[in-house]
Amino acid sequence: RLCPQGSWLTMQVEIVGKNSCGRWHQDQYVGRATVSYTGPGTWLVDDESVQFDQFQATRGTPNQVSDPLIVPDYGSIHRTHVNSVVLIKGNSWPGITGVGVTHKSPNVPADENGNPVVKRLMLKVDLSMIEPGV
Repeated sequence: RLCPQGSWLTMQVEIVGKNSCGRWHQDQYVGRATVSYTGPGTWLVDDESVQFDQFQATRGTPNQVSDPLIVPDYGSIHRTHVNSVVLIKGNSWPGITGVGVTHKSPNVPADENGNPVVKRLMLKVDLSMIEPGV
């Protein structure tokens, strides 16, 4: 109902160990809903907290370097809780002005071998205007 132009839903349940979306970004899809059933939820920031010029300037650098350059004020990060439903408008949302919501997977501590100390059980529901690849 929020976006009748989006005619395709893709649902995915996954166990996330090492973060695949550990860098601040906006997505090119229409929208996404996420729920973290275990572990920390998605991190989000308002546009005024983002240094958009740093997306390209820090490409290829480790997240420990790029994260504070893209979002300098760590206190501005909205950290969602377990079982919170997060609705994210992507850059392809019809009529959007500017960019979609800037977000990332939360920073999860690692053990001495580099493995995450907590895994996340996630539900992702993506909304798109084109048929997703299988």
